[in-house]
Amino acid sequence: MSSSAQTSKALGPLLAPPSATTTATVTTSVPPPAVRLNRSNFMLWRTLSLPNLSGAGLHAPAKTIVEGTGDAAVTVANPAYATWWTQDQRVLGLLLSSMDDDIACQMISRTTAAAVWEAVHAMFGAQNRANIRHIRRQIQSLRRTT
Repeated sequence: MSSSAQTSKALGPLLAPPSATTTATVTTSVPPPAVRLNRSNFMLWRTLSLPNLSGAGLHAPAKTIVEGTGDAAVTVANPAYATWWTQDQRVLGLLLSSMDDDIACQMISRTTAAAVWEAVHAMFGAQNRANIRHIRRQIQSLRRTT
């Protein structure tokens, strides 16, 4: 067994997209977020990260496609899925590396960038909405006293 085959077997699905039979070529580059996510800067991290992620075209295509028609139709691996999966894994790595260790550790079971994004948003979004409501109440109370 060759060294690369041993490495591939040891790392399993991390090296190739599930059911991929083609080599993926990634054409979209996503720059890393400018700040590391910590417990106090979610809104800044989100604001700086979202434009880059939105432009990355990370909508998952179908894993398989049907080629041919009628009785000759066969289901085959979708080459666009392999390309998407590779790009998604790069973005996943960028997201995880832009987080403090304690936050990234909570993302261990997430396997796609979208899953990480949703989990982080769920973790910090409610907290930030509560902070926004509190600040609004403070502003309203200041207006009443002046």
